[in-house]
Amino acid sequence: MYDKTSVLRVGTTINNPNAFKARNPNKSAKKKWVQMGKAISNLYRYAEVGKAYNLGYLNSNISR
Repeated sequence: MYDKTSVLRVGTTINNPNAFKARNPNKSAKKKWVQMGKAISNLYRYAEVGKAYNLGYLNSNISR
């Protein structure tokens, strides 16, 4: 979290995406959750995970 010209910004970096799950991007395969890899097809999932962590972080600091 940092302040840039009086605007609070929160960011998350995912260094190990294998710790998270994503839907199988292969259209012909059965729909199931698999380890998330470093691929452009998982970009939507990166955004979901980052947003969830950022909101959780902000909510935990507000409730103190």
